[in-house]
Amino acid sequence: MSKPLSFYSKALVVLSSTSLFIQQLPLQADASETKAEVLHHTKSHFNKFTGKVVGKNVRLRTHPDLEGHVVRELEKNELLVVVDEKDDFYVVEPASDFKAYVFRSFVLDNVVEGSRVNIRLFPDLEAPIIGHLSAGQRIDGKICEKNSKWLEINAPAETRFFVAKEYLEYAGVPELKALTDKRK
Repeated sequence: MSKPLSFYSKALVVLSSTSLFIQQLPLQADASETKAEVLHHTKSHFNKFTGKVVGKNVRLRTHPDLEGHVVRELEKNELLVVVDEKDDFYVVEPASDFKAYVFRSFVLDNVVEGSRVNIRLFPDLEAPIIGHLSAGQRIDGKICEKNSKWLEINAPAETRFFVAKEYLEYAGVPELKALTDKRK
């Protein structure tokens, strides 16, 4: 084969391959979208709701297992906002007035100075960790009356606790809890 013909043959092969590739692009894009949609739909989508406690002395825990630290015992008919599920437990939001604690030396003028500062269940270094704060994050806290080395804060919005599924039943939409709290 002569050099010019060889060059054109190779160019033709490259163009043909490119053309085939370009023709397949929409199909591949559609296929990947379909795959993404399938993955999205196969991942369980949980609808938040207000749950009502159906037992006595039901335990609110820091982790979704029976070894998880008990935050407190819930009363029968108490309402909780359920945001997800994990194994045999519902994931619930803390009450709006739920208090948590941060060691004061990590906070200066209501700004977190340390990175990944622990938020604790009660004002003690041995207390269970229920969340973390990042450097630069602003908090609104007051000095804890029980231990002045700690700041008392409202639990951050992303704080989550756990209740065994068998002790909660559907009571209504997520907003029901807030409406009920306003009436009290």
